[in-house]
Amino acid sequence: MTGAIAFFARTLHRPQILDRLTDSARRLSEVTTAHAAELDRLRADATRERDELRELLDDRARMLTEARDEQRQRAERAEHELGQARGERAQLRAGTRKDAAQESAAAPGGETPQRRRRGGSERGPGRGAACRGEYPIFTASTALINP
Repeated sequence: MTGAIAFFARTLHRPQILDRLTDSARRLSEVTTAHAAELDRLRADATRERDELRELLDDRARMLTEARDEQRQRAERAEHELGQARGERAQLRAGTRKDAAQESAAAPGGETPQRRRRGGSERGPGRGAACRGEYPIFTASTALINP
């Protein structure tokens, strides 16, 4: 480094060296100012974008909250309607049982009339002994087949 300074000192005069140093300092100051302005602009852009994203996120959260509340209300309504339907079914069954009891009392010999099965006859697809529960349930074994 000292060799370079000595070289400049020998080849250039002092005013020229000062001019070059002043010019370098001025360019450095301009670049520093430009970079500071760019950094300020980038910070402002980042702040603006962050605020926009926060607004979008808040809007989305509000929409999800509203949707959740609507779903909760729908579920509560459905549960209420289900309770009403179950009550009505219980009342109908109670009425049917009352009617059946009256019919069995009125039937000759006091026998209860047999219920008719859906689907017709006892035989046919889906009407075998296994479907009626006449066979025990077999379970898988972990024992070796051929030891």
